[in-house]
Amino acid sequence: EDLISPITSYVFLRFRFFNQDPVTRRSGTPLRFFFHLKQVDIFINELSVDTLLYLVGKLGLMGPYAVRNSAIFPNCCKIENNSRLALVCHFQNNGDAIVPGQQSTSVFLRNFVFDDNRTHDQSLVSISLFKEGAFSTAPINIPLHESGIFAWRTVASSLKDSRRFSGPFVVVKVSQNSVEGLSLSVQPLLRIYNKSDFPLELRFQRPQNENEEAAVVTVRSGDMVDESTGVLDAMNLSGGSKKALMSLALGNFMLSIRPEMSEHSNLSHATLFQWSEDITGEKAVRISGVIEKLNYNIRKAFSIDSMKSSFSSLSCPVSVDGQHVTDLYFLIHTLGRDVPLQPTNGTRVSGRSASVALQLQREIFIYPTVQVYNFLQTDIHVLLTDSKPENTRDDNFGLIGKEATITSGSSAYFYVNPAMFNFSVTLISYGSKSKAANSGDWAKRMQKQTARAQFLDLELEFVPGKFHSSLRLLRQEKGLLEVE
Repeated sequence: EDLISPITSYVFLRFRFFNQDPVTRRSGTPLRFFFHLKQVDIFINELSVDTLLYLVGKLGLMGPYAVRNSAIFPNCCKIENNSRLALVCHFQNNGDAIVPGQQSTSVFLRNFVFDDNRTHDQSLVSISLFKEGAFSTAPINIPLHESGIFAWRTVASSLKDSRRFSGPFVVVKVSQNSVEGLSLSVQPLLRIYNKSDFPLELRFQRPQNENEEAAVVTVRSGDMVDESTGVLDAMNLSGGSKKALMSLALGNFMLSIRPEMSEHSNLSHATLFQWSEDITGEKAVRISGVIEKLNYNIRKAFSIDSMKSSFSSLSCPVSVDGQHVTDLYFLIHTLGRDVPLQPTNGTRVSGRSASVALQLQREIFIYPTVQVYNFLQTDIHVLLTDSKPENTRDDNFGLIGKEATITSGSSAYFYVNPAMFNFSVTLISYGSKSKAANSGDWAKRMQKQTARAQFLDLELEFVPGKFHSSLRLLRQEKGLLEVE
């Protein structure tokens, strides 16, 4: 709305159906679109004129127009702030831009042209992170004339007193495109996402310091925590918890998880979720079973070829009235890449003139192990157990995270052992239950194949034998086992 007022427009569509051609076996459907608008009000300024001329040239509109080249997009810089802190960017002769955490914006760089004759000082942007009323980091100078990705260790200053301390790492990626212009992405060194249904407690400890006090952070379902907020929150702590949060910056930490107790505080019995085993991320634990046999369509989160991807699983024991009843399993997906590390004086060193150390950047996703989709026309009740159905406890406490009623067209998450589980479905409208299927049998079927399969199709038998349904097992971008 800063460039153009809202437009009142009308779109009409006319189409006509023909019978199928007896020779080509194809049918034609001619379409006609009609577009009408009354008036367009454009605020005349340098950017709006460039935008209008660019659209006229690209759309090939009628009129005496000729756009030989456009500086609109090359002079536009998209800023992505992927941290939880606010980001301040200062462009030489172009003012400042403040981008809140987890948001992005675009800045028009007036009179900014990539030219070999232009001094590098004129194509710099200085960035800093801050938390209002608490702290800010010293500016880091980023050259925009050269694409690349680099990591810096920041120096933070308290806004309440004169304290200075080591701040979080920031990973900065600069890319150029003749059509889309500049892109500046600021990311933390470590991000941990909670993709499960449960609010999770994350416990961080330093290796070889298990008796030391740990730091515990709660992450809601669908939320994430990153290294930048963790390191700066440590300034108000002391002892082992402070050291544990500071270790996030170096990647030298152990992580364990458990569901938050308040999620099941309404149960009539005392339910206790215990901490999972620790994971360091240095060495992935291989996952066995049918999930390992299926080919995984990797999600290129970092959009680079050197990305490392690994999977492991964590289990949280569940006790009711002091007795162990089951385990909740979570799939841990770790993505990482090595990023050149720059000195802390706020000035980048050319990689061609000096050898640069590498710092590992990671994203850790915490998923359920199985997701079941219901594409039937009736609601279903799905049960996944680590043992045979006849050995299931009568009080159903052992089915926490193992059963769900799924309406038609929806899905549900399950927290079962991905290496071995039993699967059964009940058609609620008909009271018909399927025979239990074992994931071990599925894995044996896939062992006969010479290469990893994209999916596995199976038949599900119901009792009585009036109904039949098909199952498809696959792994999509998330990496967890999906059952359709």
